[in-house]
Order: sequence, then structure tokens, then C-alpha cells
Amino acid sequence: MAESNWQWLLRKQFEERGTNIRMVWDFYIKFYIAFLALNIAGIGAVVQYVAQRNRTPIIIAFSMHNLLAVGTAVFIYKFTQRLNSDMRTLAEAIREDEGVGKASAEIIFKAPLPLAFARYTSIANSITHIGLIGCWVSLRYIAEVSAKSGC
Repeated sequence: MAESNWQWLLRKQFEERGTNIRMVWDFYIKFYIAFLALNIAGIGAVVQYVAQRNRTPIIIAFSMHNLLAVGTAVFIYKFTQRLNSDMRTLAEAIREDEGVGKASAEIIFKAPLPLAFARYTSIANSITHIGLIGCWVSLRYIAEVSAKSGC
């Protein structure tokens, strides 16, 4: 039996949501890794090369960047939550349209990214960003490492 336009559209929307979740998380993981590396390198460079009296603008900039990253972590979780909900709704529509039994349809209800994982990741990343803000603020009080001291 040929697939109707409605069935094709439902399936296409379901596939697109799965692709969106995977793509967004791929970008987010790459962003997070680069962001952590930049923060660690920045902290090292500031301690070694920037005098205490000149650190304030750098500390403010990196602290604000980390605050934005906390917002990004929460947004990514909310986005994943919404897409998973959309996928469940689409799966229900596909199941009802095709008359598939509820037990056999449970496989299509499985989310591409479990929400518990997304929630844990959002919380863990937010804690990391807040910790990095603490590290940046503490640089205001840590003396620079002199290149001449051999440290």
C-alpha cells in the first residue's frame, strides 16, 4: 500500500527532529570542549603574563562568557526536552495512523537522547561554568607568576 502524503509528512517530521537533536548536541559538545580549553589556557596566560592591576577587564569578559554558557546549557536541555516531546507526539500520530498496537509501538517512543542524560549534562556543565567564574574572580587576588622566577 502506498504511503499517503500525511504519513510521509509525519515520518519526515519525525526524522528531522531526530536529526536536529543529534546536530545540536554535536555542535554543543564541540563548543563546550573548545570553551573549556579556552578558559584553561586563558587562566594560565593571565596568571603568567598579566599584572593584577590589569586583570579586571579580562576577568569580567570571561565571567560574562561563562554566564552566557550557563544559559546555553539550560537552553540546550529545554530544546532537547521540546524536541523529544514533539517526537513522542509524532510517534503517537504515526502509530494511530497505521493502527500499530501500543506494545509494538514502544520502540519508536524511545528518544534519540534520553532526557535524564540531557538534564545531567546541563546541570554538570552549569556547575563547571560557575566554578570557572570562581576561578576567574580568584585571579584578581593571585599574583602573576614571574618568568624570571623559574616557575
